Amino acid sequence: MAPARVRALLLHTPFVRPGLIRPLVRLQLRLLSSPAGAMYAPLRNSSTLAMLHRRLFANGAMVAAENLARDQADLARADPRASRELALDLLRVDYVAFLRQWRRPLFVLLATEDAFVHAARCGALVAGSAPQARVVTFPGGHGWTADYIRRQHDALVSVRDDLAAAVRD
Repeated sequence: MAPARVRALLLHTPFVRPGLIRPLVRLQLRLLSSPAGAMYAPLRNSSTLAMLHRRLFANGAMVAAENLARDQADLARADPRASRELALDLLRVDYVAFLRQWRRPLFVLLATEDAFVHAARCGALVAGSAPQARVVTFPGGHGWTADYIRRQHDALVSVRDDLAAAVRD
């Protein structure tokens, strides 16, 4: 609503370009955005189906047990229509032109073994499109374990001071 007020961007696992989305995730997005995606609404409450989804698409075997319940609750609260619209956007919208015109601070966090996007290609594209971008990668993927959370936290801490300075100015 007020883009002029945005002083900096912090992007975690950005879906910058449809071609950078891993093939299995693109398939999932195509299904969700297709007429078959209407089945998402009644099925999202099934913890069995949700766990199958996590194992196939999101490194689910690495999700710590204490995080599964919270993740399932988030899935159940998600608006089915908004989920389908997001899937369509991720398959169609290319944000490279936006990145090329963005002149303010930009921080990008990427897990090296991310299940959703090709992290190395995404990081290179962002760095080439927005020279002021600070791309921080950390080992691991989408698995909410204590170790993964620590790595992600360390990546966030590495940009904290620069991000704080950017939003203060």
